[in-house]
Amino acid sequence: MEPVDNGRARIAHQDDYLLISIPSLNSFWGYAIGTLSLVGGTVYLILVFIMGGLSGGGMLLLSMLVWSPIIFLTFEAGRYIAWLFFGKEIFQIDSQGVLFGKSIVSNRNLLNLDPSHVKNLRFNHSPNYLQFLGRGKGRILLDYGMKTYSFGYSLDESEARFLVSYLEKNLKLYKVFL
Repeated sequence: MEPVDNGRARIAHQDDYLLISIPSLNSFWGYAIGTLSLVGGTVYLILVFIMGGLSGGGMLLLSMLVWSPIIFLTFEAGRYIAWLFFGKEIFQIDSQGVLFGKSIVSNRNLLNLDPSHVKNLRFNHSPNYLQFLGRGKGRILLDYGMKTYSFGYSLDESEARFLVSYLEKNLKLYKVFL
């Protein structure tokens, strides 16, 4: 018999905290686009340095100034591939507040939200047209002040609905949401 805990999200629920960890979406098209961008940008940079070294320093400087966005895009492609391989979304509630965000290796880029301003946890009904790339709005939305955050990019509809109801039920225990 198939177990009912068969979703992508991992839930750790203790007396003093609730942690939901959702791995990133492993997408073929995301890997393909990210790899092509990374390889293309790296090849371009190598050619610029070779051509700049052959024709003198002026060509290298001009080329680097004009085409420097390619350097940025190359690093972003590498970060995007790392997100697809190792990334996860974190939603943690404890006595300190609400930690929320995306993490590739460490939890240092998480937002620390004030629990009194977090409202309206809900399921996102609108379709995510960029889901095949691992981008776009997530399946679960919450309002923080005057901004709306989303998470759960890689969740399907039934798992997102389950997590919304699970969070609503357990958040009353932590007295986080008003």
